[in-house]
Amino acid sequence: SGKGSVFTVYFPRHGDAVDIARDTLSAVPNGNGQHVMVVDDEAPLVDLVVRLLVDLNYAPVAFTSGTAALQALRADPHGFDALITDERMPGLCGSALISEVRAIRRSIPILLVTGYAAGTVANRAYNAGANEVLKKPLSTRELATMLSLVLNAK
Repeated sequence: SGKGSVFTVYFPRHGDAVDIARDTLSAVPNGNGQHVMVVDDEAPLVDLVVRLLVDLNYAPVAFTSGTAALQALRADPHGFDALITDERMPGLCGSALISEVRAIRRSIPILLVTGYAAGTVANRAYNAGANEVLKKPLSTRELATMLSLVLNAK
């Protein structure tokens, strides 16, 4: 019939994809084994952030509840070097968690991650004591850069 489509697909040579991934991770600031508390009620998102942090040489500790994270921090106030939390969670939201954490340990670096980074959510987070507010979805570069920034600013 003479009709149809032609697709040209370019694949990296074996090994090139690994080099690209390695270059991407080496081009961003890496951690030094710091313990980072990760809080989000959505387990798949927690797992994703935990994997990213492990690749960036951090030691993440995951929580799917703000209340559980707060209990862990109360039990060991200096056991964590930073906190990354979502805003919208059932029970204790991210801003409320940040306020509680600041009452326990004033100087811990905190990143709040939200799908609603503009306006009142960001203002509420900063007023609660967040160091930075990041918008979902997060890139590895953005997470690595901001986490390094807040950890080195303390």
